[in-house]
Amino acid sequence: MTIQFYDIENEIREKVTDECATCHGEWVAGLDGEVVCVTCGNQPETVLEQNLSPLREMEIELVASRLTLRVKEMTLEVDILDRHIDQMQERLRRKKASVERLKAWLKLEMEAAGLRKVTGPFGTAWIQRNPDSIEVTFEDQVPRSMKMATITKPLAQCTPEDMEFVKDISVMKSWVMEHLKETGELVQGVLLVDDRTHLRIR
Repeated sequence: MTIQFYDIENEIREKVTDECATCHGEWVAGLDGEVVCVTCGNQPETVLEQNLSPLREMEIELVASRLTLRVKEMTLEVDILDRHIDQMQERLRRKKASVERLKAWLKLEMEAAGLRKVTGPFGTAWIQRNPDSIEVTFEDQVPRSMKMATITKPLAQCTPEDMEFVKDISVMKSWVMEHLKETGELVQGVLLVDDRTHLRIR
């Protein structure tokens, strides 16, 4: 459809070149050298713009109408995909929960039977020790050097005396673990968890 509009535009340009499309008068050169219509006095550029403006408006309206329809169609597709994604995410959440429940049940049964590893025709399941971790028991007893403060103040304005702007204080477990490995000392207010296991299946 756009090509047809361009074809019509070319026809109008050719027509304006031959004669004034407004009154069909001839073009003549005035005393100042400018070309005008001998009948109505309009210049070719003015007549051309008058004839092309309605055509361009029609083209823009058609394109806008088609784009509006396409946007509405795509918006509907996006809504459908969003709902589908929500449904799939819920299915994924339930599947993951089911996997964890089955693994927890199998782990309990293996521990009750005194088994650390089971191998069968469909795969192998074994109980593996978790990496050591830190569990905070009394946060107020943890040294300040093992904590991170979050403040609500522009960074450029921060000073050591900014405690009044502190929004949150968190114990940095990685710092506690690093301190334990370097010094062998476990700071107050935390426990070293080194007796937990998890089930792996391959």
